[in-house]
Amino acid sequence: MYGVHLVNDEDIQSFDIGPLDPADPVPLYQQLRDRLRVKLTEGWPHDRPIPSERQIMQMTGLSRMTVRQAIAELVHAGMLRRDHGRGTFVSDSRISRPLTGHATFRDVVQRQGGTPSTRVVRQKVVTANAAQATILQIEPDEELLHLVRVRMVDGDPIMVDYTHVPLRVCPGLPSADLSGSLYEYLGNMCGVPAQYSLDTIEAVAASGEVAELLEVPETTPILLMRRLARTIGSVPLEVTDEFVRPDRCLYRVENPSGFTGLDLVERIHSTPVEAV
Repeated sequence: MYGVHLVNDEDIQSFDIGPLDPADPVPLYQQLRDRLRVKLTEGWPHDRPIPSERQIMQMTGLSRMTVRQAIAELVHAGMLRRDHGRGTFVSDSRISRPLTGHATFRDVVQRQGGTPSTRVVRQKVVTANAAQATILQIEPDEELLHLVRVRMVDGDPIMVDYTHVPLRVCPGLPSADLSGSLYEYLGNMCGVPAQYSLDTIEAVAASGEVAELLEVPETTPILLMRRLARTIGSVPLEVTDEFVRPDRCLYRVENPSGFTGLDLVERIHSTPVEAV
């Protein structure tokens, strides 16, 4: 049948994930999920489906429910995708990021089998313009940290962050190592944890430095996430323009049962920010 990819005996043999341990306190579906994750990160081809649930059941002796749960978690994490009528495939190279929660960029990428890294392009002190002063509720010309970072997965640029933080929040920022999570640094070293943020996402065209840093042609469609984060007492903490390659990163929202679209927007806006 057109479009259907068959898994042959050689594929099944090469996909062997080894025996699981029923005596291990780790649940069997988690053991299987972790074995599958290792197999996928070793480089299973994107154009070949993984063995079917039934074939994995035969390999492992596990029940269909256990196999299905392990695969479902990898689909949810963005490592696998189900193509109706074709099979279950390794997802493309996009990183799936939740719009809510506390996971850092590093943790999200590592959970999905990638190697995260950050390159700091600029880290300097500037003075706030009128718009920045209004957003951050500070005086015009007050000092800000201007931070530009490229976030990468396996050495490839995924997003570029343009961030401004009032220096009154943490005077040591200009000399800090900010190649990791900015929010972890602000919370752990400066005592100003991010409590929640307001985020907006829109489609824009890449241009200038953004196109250069993302290594895409000018006018390439990309995503722009604008974020205003606040700390304890609703004090503005930082404002970021995050330019994202949609071919390498997608955002995921879980809609709780019973919430309408507008309810969900309010829920997202009042949810603690994802550490970056």
